[in-house]
Amino acid sequence: MGNGYFSGKVCVVTGAASGIGFALSSALLDDGAVVVLSDRDADRLTAAVDQLSAHPGRVQHRPVGV
Repeated sequence: MGNGYFSGKVCVVTGAASGIGFALSSALLDDGAVVVLSDRDADRLTAAVDQLSAHPGRVQHRPVGV
């Protein structure tokens, strides 16, 4: 990543509140994607979204169990 391949694309990441899911979400945002974060833990998901606030308008989130 880092070459703009995901710029303007919408990506959905499950397990996005922590670990690999959070890291992937951050990398996708850095590459220009719009990212929908999902996780079953709504509180941790909200905290993750707060950490990604440097990307206004490109982060959405939904608490969901997959």
